[in-house]
Amino acid sequence: MAKRKRDLTNKIIIAIFVIIIVVYFMFLSPTKEKEDITTTKPITIKSTNSFYCEDVFGESWPWSIGKCNLFSIDEFFIFGMLENPNSIHKNVEIYYTLYDKNKIIIGSGKGILYHDEIPSDQTVPFMITTTDISGIESYKIEVREDKHNFNMPYREFEKININMKKEEDSIKIGGEIKNIGNKISEHTIVLALLYNSEGKIIDLLVESTNPLDINPGETASFVLEETYSEASLNKIKSYELWIQGIY
Repeated sequence: MAKRKRDLTNKIIIAIFVIIIVVYFMFLSPTKEKEDITTTKPITIKSTNSFYCEDVFGESWPWSIGKCNLFSIDEFFIFGMLENPNSIHKNVEIYYTLYDKNKIIIGSGKGILYHDEIPSDQTVPFMITTTDISGIESYKIEVREDKHNFNMPYREFEKININMKKEEDSIKIGGEIKNIGNKISEHTIVLALLYNSEGKIIDLLVESTNPLDINPGETASFVLEETYSEASLNKIKSYELWIQGIY
């Protein structure tokens, strides 16, 4: 009789233990944030501007706008931004197709994203450049998710003493940043889009911070610099800055 009572008691204890485990995993356990594929929004392409170097080359010699010089007058540039409207970060790649006036494809390739990771509800600049392709009348840009990139974007920085200085034949944007987060920012870079008076992007500058990896609470410095003609310097009216690393 006593043995039966003990067996019954053990069964009751086991049953209660099983119920506790089931309840915990159903209602109390922490769940990892999952993306709802049905509600994912596409990455938005914003503020694009394109031009042939030869279209601006004649203003002065030998430089006109940043990357356009005597040896690159046949280059075609597209500048712009990608915006991530989702609540989670996205790792992406950007591709382009170029068309002539008859809508015939005359070029294609992969654009440049200095960091492929776009934080949620934020933007990142991109650049597309081609050489020896004449007659470009239109283009198509496609953004695809990069399934092989598992890096996480890091932007927990405080900007310190950021300033832009125009000199006789160049522009400098410099300053310091402080890591105000709780993670080490690796491969930290600074990007700046330059705008003219019409709000169009006319160049993209990029440089690594010194040091490249920034510990929590530490600071790093940077200087973005590019050479321009006087005419092109006068075109630069404002800039927009991005600071990003990975962890």
